[in-house]
Amino acid sequence: MDWRGPFGTEARMEQPQPIRSSKHRPPSSQAVSLARLNEQARRSGLAMLLLGALLVLCAAVEQHWEAKAVCLVAAAGALGASISRWRHYRRQDPLSVPIGELMPSSPSPAMLVDLRRREVVCANAACARMLGAPDGSLKGKPVAELLPFADCDAVLSRVAQGCDRFECQMRAADGRSVDVEALVSLIQARDGSYLLVFLRDATAERHARERFQAAFEGAGDGLLVLEDGRIVDANHEAVRLFEAASREALLEVGPSSLLGVSDPREWEALCRRAEGGSRCTARIGAATRTGRSFVAEVVLSGFVVRGRRVVLASVRDVTDEARAREDAESSSRLLRTIIDAAPCYIFAKNARGEYRLANRALADLFGVEPEQVEGLTDIDHGATPEQAAAYRADDLRVIQTGEQVVIPEQRVLRLDGTLGWFHTVKVPVRLPGSDEPLVLGVCIDITEQKIAHEARLHAEGRYRVLLENSDFAVFELSPEGVLTFASSGWERLLGYAPAEVEGHHLSEFVHPDDLEAPGGLLAGLAGARFQGAEYRVLHKNGSVRWHRMFGSPLLQNDGAVLGLLCGTTDITEQKLAEQEAEKRLDLLTKTNEAARIGTWEVDLLQGTIEWSPITREIHEVGPDYVPDLESAIGFYLEGEDRETIRRVFCAAVSDGEPFDVELRIVTAGGRERWVRAVGYPVFERGQCRRVYGTFQEIDDRKRAEEALRFANEQLQQAILAANEMAVEAEAASRAKSEFLANMSHEIRTPLNGV
Repeated sequence: MDWRGPFGTEARMEQPQPIRSSKHRPPSSQAVSLARLNEQARRSGLAMLLLGALLVLCAAVEQHWEAKAVCLVAAAGALGASISRWRHYRRQDPLSVPIGELMPSSPSPAMLVDLRRREVVCANAACARMLGAPDGSLKGKPVAELLPFADCDAVLSRVAQGCDRFECQMRAADGRSVDVEALVSLIQARDGSYLLVFLRDATAERHARERFQAAFEGAGDGLLVLEDGRIVDANHEAVRLFEAASREALLEVGPSSLLGVSDPREWEALCRRAEGGSRCTARIGAATRTGRSFVAEVVLSGFVVRGRRVVLASVRDVTDEARAREDAESSSRLLRTIIDAAPCYIFAKNARGEYRLANRALADLFGVEPEQVEGLTDIDHGATPEQAAAYRADDLRVIQTGEQVVIPEQRVLRLDGTLGWFHTVKVPVRLPGSDEPLVLGVCIDITEQKIAHEARLHAEGRYRVLLENSDFAVFELSPEGVLTFASSGWERLLGYAPAEVEGHHLSEFVHPDDLEAPGGLLAGLAGARFQGAEYRVLHKNGSVRWHRMFGSPLLQNDGAVLGLLCGTTDITEQKLAEQEAEKRLDLLTKTNEAARIGTWEVDLLQGTIEWSPITREIHEVGPDYVPDLESAIGFYLEGEDRETIRRVFCAAVSDGEPFDVELRIVTAGGRERWVRAVGYPVFERGQCRRVYGTFQEIDDRKRAEEALRFANEQLQQAILAANEMAVEAEAASRAKSEFLANMSHEIRTPLNGV
């Protein structure tokens, strides 16, 4: 028989169940001793007979008459003793006298069964009373009508193996079944084998066992019975819990493969404590037969059943509960972290004004740890009696009415003596597991917000005055383009009072061609910022004015457009000036093109150079050519021209000196040309930002100047030669005049010479 006992799930009474233990056995030792004595008498008679035969043989071979006589006398004595013992053995029934004396005096029900005839030889009165039969009525009854021992050979085999106790059912005289525990002893007699059976009524025990078995199987927790470190029984819930194929499959595994998988030493320690008689409860790691892990709550109880020490383990899957507890603890820690991280003061107080909860900010305000705040009152934390009374009145009102109290602004004297503004909300609460009413308060220090609000109101007043007295107007549009707000600047700029434009669509005031232009208002209504968009706007007097607008969308948290906040200013005069400047620029451009004058600009911050188309034509480069500073200077003729342009450009950048030079360049086509380069530096905050100027081809003029210079030199030489000839002619004329004068004088006075 396997363990079973009061926990067995298959201890049926229809078949005899052997029980290994032979403790508490009824007194059958007398019957066993009697059978042993009878067997000894039979054996001693045979021994005497053999001894007599041996003595007769000795007398036959002995030569001396004296010795023969002694042997014959001894042989006669041995044969006489053998005959006496044999007669005694044959005359006495070896069982009738001992059983007759033993069974009536036994308080336990007992019967003797003849194994050969399969019937009851005798039964005592206690056995008859237990089976509801008259005294002596059981004798001669077939054993099959009383005991399920039809297969006596199987019973004998079990008895030979050491099993002398059985659980079975007997049929009483009234037909009912009686649960009995049978103690069986095998007795060998000269006329056959007998079973001496002592009985005990086990009906009450069976009922108790059935009730226990029902409770065992119906338990909501998995139950395991452990003996000598192995599982000897398990209920259906345990089979389901550990996902075993059957009860037998669960009994084949060791408990250490199911429980204590995360820490086997903890499981072994629990088992040792339970075996010592302690009741142990723990949460340990467990695993099912399919490999799934879970958290098990195990209760171990040790007790003794029929002399055997066993441990009953109650196992319950608390994975969800443990997870829920961990989640609750995690949520509690998270909540504590949140309230401690909150920049406001959070507290809970009871009706006596004692703090039951305080976050880190409030504890820091009091200069203590959060745990030290609990149990104290406002007076203990430095509040004045007047402040404490006011706080207490608000707290009691919340607790008694069960309604929330909101104090938007409350001026409070801080512990450091400064005054601050606070916004406080108090609500009634109850802590989990407590019926004590509390008031939960959240107090926010709004001193900075109060100061900022007052500053904002002051600034808004100034901005309002500034806005109302400036040439600037502000308006707000709905997502559909309807004006929902307009400042007083509309009346100054467009002649409309704010009330006249609010509620009207913007298209009533803006030129439709400008309104449909990409970007600007359309982009703003789509959720994008814009600035610098120019529109033609209709004035109330019918004139068209130019306005420059900028706007920023008003967005919800999800990105949806609530509206568009815009600003506008009148740029009509600026627009007219720009148009006039464009005309002049166009005229200047055409003049420069006619005069072959190009422009250039060097942006020192960006490191870029821009050339006009005329400048590119002079350098004989394509329209896509983008020069840099070194390549631009590299076009100048190597030598004095290149050094000159480098020197004057550096002087313009460093000293702010403009320059106007005439130098030679070599074009991309390899032709040498004379150009005039004029440059003007532009400084911002003491640093040269850019240099710009003009670039003009003067090759024809320079060549004309060369030709003119050469002609002037030739003319000068001719003039000098003519002057020399004139001097010579004058000298000749003067000599001629002198000669003629002399001749005339001589003619007039011919005799003077004589």
